[in-house]
Amino acid sequence: MQLYIVRHGIAIDREDPKCPPDPERYLTEEGVEKTKQVAKGLAALGVTGDLFLTSPYVRAAQTAEIFASALEYAKQKIRRTDLLLPGAEPSQLFRELAKEKQASAVFLVGHAPQL
Repeated sequence: MQLYIVRHGIAIDREDPKCPPDPERYLTEEGVEKTKQVAKGLAALGVTGDLFLTSPYVRAAQTAEIFASALEYAKQKIRRTDLLLPGAEPSQLFRELAKEKQASAVFLVGHAPQL
């Protein structure tokens, strides 16, 4: 199994007066554009994914959707999991991944520094 570990794109700054609560922080325009560039680069290299797992936080889910779109993976198949939230126990995620016997290329979209 190949793992592609992706940190979410650039999100609205916590210090911005318009910043929503952390789970609802979203990608900035720059974050969307840079994420699209990276995703398109991977697509140009022939990278594909057969499983996408993402943190349920908005910025991570947005990032996962951008990658899925570039790699022609159905957005509705993206799975949100609390196992990619900040502070989640990595060993639990690894146990879940071990159950995915058919997955050969998995994208994990989450948060720094945990990733």
